[in-house]
Amino acid sequence: MPKLPRASGDKHASAFKEAGWQVNHKNKILGIGLLKKLIEKAGLTNDQYIRYFNK
Repeated sequence: MPKLPRASGDKHASAFKEAGWQVNHKNKILGIGLLKKLIEKAGLTNDQYIRYFNK
C-alpha cells in the first residue's frame, strides 16, 4: 500500500475537489488517521487518492 502524502490542508482539499467532492473546511495539516477516514468516506482507494493529489 502506498504511503499517504503529508501536506497542507489546502493541497488535500484540492485533491478531494479533483475527485468531485465539495470541501467546506480546510485545516493546516491533516493527520494521517483523519486523511484515511476521509479517503474511505469518499469511496476512494489510497492509490486513487494519490493520483488526484499528484495532479
